[in-house]
Amino acid sequence: QVYYDLGRAYSSEGNHVEAVRAYHGAIQALQRTPNPALEASVLLAIGLSYFQAGEMDEAGDAWRGAVSLADHLPDADRATAYNNLAYWYAVTGAHLDSAAELISRAIELGGAQSNYLDTQAWVHFRSGECARALTAITAARDSVAPGSDAEVDEHYVTIQCTCGDPEAAAATASSWVALPESIEEAFTMCRNE
Repeated sequence: QVYYDLGRAYSSEGNHVEAVRAYHGAIQALQRTPNPALEASVLLAIGLSYFQAGEMDEAGDAWRGAVSLADHLPDADRATAYNNLAYWYAVTGAHLDSAAELISRAIELGGAQSNYLDTQAWVHFRSGECARALTAITAARDSVAPGSDAEVDEHYVTIQCTCGDPEAAAATASSWVALPESIEEAFTMCRNE
């Protein structure tokens, strides 16, 4: 538990390298004293640290491990595990059928939260299901304050531009005072198509 708490502290400071190191200490301790619920929580957390550090393969491995132990997690954490692995699959373009199943399970357990709807939209988008992607990303965007979630906004502009109404995407992006770099890239691609 101490290593897990230390990892969370490092992660909250954005120090993902030290967070991963601490989480590995927790995993080693869990080999001596098994605790599937804590192990699932550690794997969920280390996956996020790996993902934020750009270590995509390691993030996927950790989240697959967390999902394999998900029955030991409370519903909210289980939903997060399903969402994170589904999003990882969508980002990497792997196992999109599994990603669709996982995000459906996350929404069943955790409700229609904006991050789950965003993942659902990205899974549909990466699967070439434009109508479903537009529905999900619009629901995600409608559930947050404008400009408060850069990832939802970026996905909204990208999906609208590619699958829907490029002018609506451009109008949305133009209404923002300052575009985050990732959204500016999506908006620029939209204008140039």
